[in-house]
Amino acid sequence: MLLLFFEIFFKHLIMFISLFSHGNAAFNKWQIITKNIHKMKTLKLTLTAFCIVSLTSLFTVNTIAQCNNFKLHNNDNPLKGFKVASGIESHPFFVDIDGDGDQDCFSGEYTPGMNGESKIYFFKNEGNSEQPAFKKTTGAENPFDKLLLPVLSIPNFIDIDADGDYDCFLGDGNSGALRFYKNEGTAKKPVFEKQSAALNPLSLVKISASTVAEPAFADIDGDGDFDCLVADIDGDAHYFKNTGSAREPYFEHLKGVANPFNFLKYYEAVGPSFYDWNNDGLPDLFLGTKYYKNTGTKTNPAFTENKTDGPKFSTGSFLLPLRWVNLNNAAAVSVITGTASGSFNFLSTSIDASVNPEGKKVIAKGAALTMSATPNNSLYTYQWMKDGEVIAGATKSSFAAVSAGNYTVKIKGGCGTSTTNEANISLSGESSIVAAIPEVSDVAALNIQAFPNPTKDEFSVRLPVNLKAGTTIRITDLSGKLVETKKSGSASIKFGKQFIAGVYFLQVYDGDKLLHQQKLIKN
Repeated sequence: MLLLFFEIFFKHLIMFISLFSHGNAAFNKWQIITKNIHKMKTLKLTLTAFCIVSLTSLFTVNTIAQCNNFKLHNNDNPLKGFKVASGIESHPFFVDIDGDGDQDCFSGEYTPGMNGESKIYFFKNEGNSEQPAFKKTTGAENPFDKLLLPVLSIPNFIDIDADGDYDCFLGDGNSGALRFYKNEGTAKKPVFEKQSAALNPLSLVKISASTVAEPAFADIDGDGDFDCLVADIDGDAHYFKNTGSAREPYFEHLKGVANPFNFLKYYEAVGPSFYDWNNDGLPDLFLGTKYYKNTGTKTNPAFTENKTDGPKFSTGSFLLPLRWVNLNNAAAVSVITGTASGSFNFLSTSIDASVNPEGKKVIAKGAALTMSATPNNSLYTYQWMKDGEVIAGATKSSFAAVSAGNYTVKIKGGCGTSTTNEANISLSGESSIVAAIPEVSDVAALNIQAFPNPTKDEFSVRLPVNLKAGTTIRITDLSGKLVETKKSGSASIKFGKQFIAGVYFLQVYDGDKLLHQQKLIKN
């Protein structure tokens, strides 16, 4: 869609420049603080009380400012390492498609050329609502596995008929239509069936939208059902009001003053999403990362661009919609966006966290390396991790490591939780934990081997009966980054189906003792 957009973009550059010409007067928070201070002085508060109130006000303002700032947090990105096959443009959408209480992800893609065919990818959340773990799933587990759409695929899931399960609208990059796939299954076992135009409540979109139809749903007029804003390749805003009901939707295409988005000019309506940013009960509009506050009422919406009170984004394309998600029940507000390279960006209002020192460090046996986390704040909480597992009692801002491993820290502040980069510690006289280690003498006795190797699918490992229960099985990538960890407890394990092509290492640990390492190749 980006490339399609830019083909038209350069033909209308002058019109497009107007996109950046709007703005409201800045609201000065410091003036409020100054007025409050003046009032306190007039009340003849004591100097001590004055200082306490002033410091509290300053901390509150800083906290608010911090919680408005969205930055990339790659260490906490649950879709890190995943890309759509085209490698050009991804279009994610999050929904609990199997009714297990956590968010799964579907993603479309952009494939250039008149004969381009775009797929719908399914990333199943095999973790939970607090610790998401996405796995790329193919075959029968992906309800759209065999579907191909021309040029562009944009999925959007919503319970459009209020029957308790999610239905799906798909935009393509050719017809300007929204295809409708009704869920004829259940909330736990969806079965999507394409509906004819007569049974598609948004079949009218094809008549008005140009080439691409990108929908965003919300109860715009407060009548208890979903209305729809559609953006097309020309950046036009098409409003489809639901004049039916939640169970029997019927959409009318409203224009002129009846369209609350009529203020948007040519090329302005791109990447739409709705989110109640200021928690006033009204859906606000986002066009990419641009914030339009709903300054109207529940039944009479009015959207005004707001550059002062809205979120600030350090990165992200204004062309691609924000997917507002809370994947770990954290205090942070977070969004995931597609990218022009087919990957996924995770942006959060949580703090910037780091560990010092980070990277590879070697210490002598019996020695300790003290690491410290930043920021160091008595109002934050800390949890140190080794090889992805919690270190009991390690809840200070510093930690003394005495054994080899990959160490990280989770830091929780008022705006959410962030994970630091890794500190990779090895002991002198031993091979680095992140390097290729020759087979050790215990291998013959344990007889641990992953097979098939190489593989295009997944690896299997049969575990010997003499392997101690609870032994740690770790899989790292070529750089030593921990990819997956398991505990022994059964006769065999399987892993790697979701891995991207590359070189990995299987490592078997008894405590801090490396029992076995094997090089793995995923084709």
